[in-house]
Amino acid sequence: MVETTAIQPSQGSIDSMTLLFDHDFYPSLTAKYGPIPDVFDHDTSVFLLVMTEHNWSGYFDPAQQMTDSMVFSRWGRHSSEHEIIYIAAQDFEPYAQGIISHEFGHLLHWGRDHSPEPPAHPVTFWEDAFIDEGFSTFAAIYLTEDIFQRSVPDYSAFFNSNPDIPLIWFTNYNQVKLFMLFMFEHYGQWNYVTELINNQLNGIPGVDSTLHALGFSEHFDDVFEQWSVANFIDDSLYDGGKYEYAHYKFPPCLVNSEYNTYPLSTENGSLSAFGSDYISFRSDSPKNVSIHFHGEAGKKFCLAFIQQDINTGRTLKVDRVFPDVSNYAAYHADSLDISYNRLIMDAMCIDSTVHYSDSALYSYSVSDFVEGINEISSSEGLLIYPNPASDNILVKIPGDQYKRGSYILYDYTGKCVMSGITDNLNISLNVSMIKSGLYYFKYTGIRSTYGGRFIKK
Repeated sequence: MVETTAIQPSQGSIDSMTLLFDHDFYPSLTAKYGPIPDVFDHDTSVFLLVMTEHNWSGYFDPAQQMTDSMVFSRWGRHSSEHEIIYIAAQDFEPYAQGIISHEFGHLLHWGRDHSPEPPAHPVTFWEDAFIDEGFSTFAAIYLTEDIFQRSVPDYSAFFNSNPDIPLIWFTNYNQVKLFMLFMFEHYGQWNYVTELINNQLNGIPGVDSTLHALGFSEHFDDVFEQWSVANFIDDSLYDGGKYEYAHYKFPPCLVNSEYNTYPLSTENGSLSAFGSDYISFRSDSPKNVSIHFHGEAGKKFCLAFIQQDINTGRTLKVDRVFPDVSNYAAYHADSLDISYNRLIMDAMCIDSTVHYSDSALYSYSVSDFVEGINEISSSEGLLIYPNPASDNILVKIPGDQYKRGSYILYDYTGKCVMSGITDNLNISLNVSMIKSGLYYFKYTGIRSTYGGRFIKK
């Protein structure tokens, strides 16, 4: 149907699109996503309405799947109680296939996963947007491309310009499309799609539940880390293609910062919820260094260190690292410019409590590796706060009946900057005069040794 006052597409383009929808889009996608909702009108037809609209190109309105009385009482408008896809007239001629396939994905997803409640009394009107838009963008790939064709060039990948986009707070169509495609390729293909579209849990819990139902041990955090690494390396040879896209091939991913001179003083960054930063370390001569990461207290991070041969483009190793209880992590790069000549730190925020308008802060530095100093780990029970600190820190040592002990404060080169002997398990230190950077605290008691780290601002 075409609104009489709208720009009129040619009859040929309307007939061609109608034929394509009836004989290809409709049977192909309902076979994978499920049947037409058909809540009220007892008619499995789908109306395509071409109309005047300047604010969007296409739209599926879930309110049309609710009773007219309910929609009017809640929002003061009416429901046709029919399955309708709206298309902006000015975009019909060039973009009809992409628009209709996308919105058809919305319509069918709504039919399978809009709410666990009856249609007349929905509580949750929609799945989390990054899942919902993932289904609709994936529908467009499936219906307008050969999804099993390998190595199709894609020059619009989000991570070419900004990899730090909050996946779980939908803002980018390309991002959710690539996440859905990656999950399809690595976690069961159509079995994953069928299980997820019928799963009534929303967002991350729905993905976790789907993976469990399909027999995978991975959780959402795990597959996000795998996907984040794949966005950088897209390597079909390393680890059996674990970090590969089969369908698409992309230009190089954006590198946020690059370094080749060490030691490196503290640098700062921030991450969106389920966003990534890629930091490159290279050297013109063999180096034995340690990379130190410190994340904002109370936030969740994950790191992947990617060893590469930049001359061949090969990925040599991927190491996954989680920060300790104080959100500190260290990576010992003992073969930089020896067995590998490029090291990428993929820093990821895996914290769903970080709001879409907020970010999780982190810092990193690089030091020459010092035997013994770099191996000081944060001990369970030892507290250093505030961390980061500007003037004073309080170090709380876990209870010990023998309170007498000694402490040493080292900088990242292993130089002692402060030391003493104490009979107190609460040690107050003035750090206002020491330089900014990463410091190691070591306490040696009669029975136990404790370690910790803090950042001096």
